[in-house]
Amino acid sequence: LVVAAGWGAEVEWTPCAITANEEVAAGLHALEVEVSEGMAAAYSKAGQFVQVRTSAEGKPAFIAIASPPSAPPTPRLELLVKRNDGTAGELCDAAVGASVEVSAPMGKGFPVGALAEGVDTLYIMCTGSGISPVRALVESGALAARPFKEVHLFHGALDGGAGAYADKHEAWEAAVPGLVVHQVYSQPSGDWGGLTGYVQEAVRDESLGLFPPARPASTAVVLCGQKEMAADVTAMFTEAGVEASRILTNF
Repeated sequence: LVVAAGWGAEVEWTPCAITANEEVAAGLHALEVEVSEGMAAAYSKAGQFVQVRTSAEGKPAFIAIASPPSAPPTPRLELLVKRNDGTAGELCDAAVGASVEVSAPMGKGFPVGALAEGVDTLYIMCTGSGISPVRALVESGALAARPFKEVHLFHGALDGGAGAYADKHEAWEAAVPGLVVHQVYSQPSGDWGGLTGYVQEAVRDESLGLFPPARPASTAVVLCGQKEMAADVTAMFTEAGVEASRILTNF
């Protein structure tokens, strides 16, 4: 079935079974859906997304793919879904084995491969469920394949119960040379001794010595999260001398 949906594009919907559904943080569910070989093959760049709906009459949710692209393609996609009162909430409540309608992967992904060879420092700034396509980027091998000297990943969440994939940070740092993950909590609980506030504030923490970037001409930024954060970070880095063309999003 082909219909007009989302941003005016025509979408071909395919029934897909949910093969896993687990709450991995407060209000965040990790879903796995079984997809066709053609859909799996269309997923080629970390940062791409799919549209998902629970019925033919339902409003589609746009959800970034959390699992990395693979070769050969794996006929399953992992999604990190943030609960709301609409389709995303229905997906969080869906039982394993339930059928949902899914589009083929779409979007340009994060174009890190297009960065000039001289770019050797990367800041990744994400919040909430924005860690989902960032996980795909880190695990895709795209960062490890480039000669980055430093990769600083800032992930903002409300508190320790709201941050997904914290258990993967150590493996990410081991897999990507130069990668350091900076977890940031805006309302930390307990005896948290790490970074607090918002990511655009945390990157300025004088104890880190990371902002402004020492070499803006060889620095790039990946963004994924709330519009306000993305606007603030873009303004910060462009004012610090990073060209807007090296501030990357997945849309």
